[in-house]
Amino acid sequence: YLTLTVWTAADTETVEHVAPQKGSSLWASDIYTQPDVVHTLGNLMLFPRVTNSALGNGGPKAKWPVYRALAAKDAKARLEEIQKAKDMGAEITKKLQEVIDDSSRLPLVASVADFNGDWSADVIRKRSENLAEQAWESIAPWIGF
Repeated sequence: YLTLTVWTAADTETVEHVAPQKGSSLWASDIYTQPDVVHTLGNLMLFPRVTNSALGNGGPKAKWPVYRALAAKDAKARLEEIQKAKDMGAEITKKLQEVIDDSSRLPLVASVADFNGDWSADVIRKRSENLAEQAWESIAPWIGF
């Protein structure tokens, strides 16, 4: 993922905050009691601008089915994930449905889409460490370490 092509693609135009920047009772409170946590690497994903805008600031029950649909390997799996979301009561707006239908697979979303626990400050910190370690392992040889 550390290539110019990936970093300049339409799929990586904006930064999605998994837990929204503004606090919400739908998310673990410890994310917002420590102000730096919500903006750390582990709570962020690169996202297409139109998808980020359509997704909004919902809670985990609204976001995870969409993440799974965006990470799905084909259109059939994408439709199945959206139907599961609707069956669980997630609101999928017409605009969001159109964005998902028009989207290509977003492999950068898969790691979050596959997460099955409570999104908390601890999870965000651990994901931050993991992402930073992976980046370091890719970058260090290039810069001579």
